[in-house]
Amino acid sequence: MLSLNEFNEQVNIAIPYLKANLSRLKYSEELTKKLEDYLVQWNAIYPLAENKKSRTSTMIADRNTLRDSFEKAYRSMQQSLKNNDEIELTNDDYNSLFIHIDKNRSHNKPPEDIPSLDIIDRRENTLIVQVSNKNPKSAINYTHMPKGWQVNVFVAIVSVDSPEPTDEDYHLFTTTGKSNVTLIFEHKYQNMMAYIRAEFFNKNGKSEMSNSVNSVIPN
Repeated sequence: MLSLNEFNEQVNIAIPYLKANLSRLKYSEELTKKLEDYLVQWNAIYPLAENKKSRTSTMIADRNTLRDSFEKAYRSMQQSLKNNDEIELTNDDYNSLFIHIDKNRSHNKPPEDIPSLDIIDRRENTLIVQVSNKNPKSAINYTHMPKGWQVNVFVAIVSVDSPEPTDEDYHLFTTTGKSNVTLIFEHKYQNMMAYIRAEFFNKNGKSEMSNSVNSVIPN
């Protein structure tokens, strides 16, 4: 785990770099804005919480709560970029975004199973998708992927009366190691149609893309 100082140094380099290279890196503008908002909050509270003359127990608790949320979003960004086959990261990207370069590849084969998706819950601005597959011998147990596996989830959002989206309309929404995936959408997408598909991957490759499932985003 990063120390507070290491985390502070990383995010103050990585987030501005991400913003400056956003178009090339093809990362979500909304998720980037969330990271920028976290950074503003962090830079307001971190120096005060580090100063013996200004810090209080409440301030330290608030800093720790903020770091927990900020770091989850930060790690998600790193994993999404690292596993996005649509882009090719440069050495500067790896260094400035502090993305770990894997030195040793696993001897496991690329996933051969194709994801099967089911929408299992709908809430305000939220869809919960369960990822499984049709192979009865699969190690997926609805809690996590087999060892070394993760899943990329892609989403296309269109109006309810639009034709089904094309491949170009899908964008990487999240990368996770869990098989129950919570997708939270911006309020502006309420009552629009979300098409969702996914692929398994490990260090040696990825599976074929799943068929899509779709749902209106609840309000």
